[in-house]
Amino acid sequence: MTAAELTVRLRSEHHEARTVADLLRASTVATADLSAAWFIAFFEDFSWEHCTAEEMTLLPLLAGDAAGRAVADRIRAEHAALRAAAKAVTAGDTDPDRLRAIGALLRDHVDSEERQVYDALAVAPRDPPTMGVPTG
Repeated sequence: MTAAELTVRLRSEHHEARTVADLLRASTVATADLSAAWFIAFFEDFSWEHCTAEEMTLLPLLAGDAAGRAVADRIRAEHAALRAAAKAVTAGDTDPDRLRAIGALLRDHVDSEERQVYDALAVAPRDPPTMGVPTG
């Protein structure tokens, strides 16, 4: 699978991420449990694999210069924060303020990832390493 093909697949998953982020950002006391359930399902369904695929295949392509490495490091840190948030929500943290903060983080993460990773690779596509990453 080429970098272009992989980015198309992963970018399509960002649509669902934006939907979940918007749901989280609108959380209230009345909707917190539903928002939390959507976030948990989202992470269980594809987000763990999605983050891993980006980290193993796309982010190494940014390692050619200091600016690219800084972007990759920030993306990895955001992935770690989102994984920690998913664990906290799974453990019962459904405070609406916390859910809105998670939604903001998720939305900002996807938007910046689109600009700084996917758009950059679209300009100069390269073949990613695919060891251990599902390609179909």
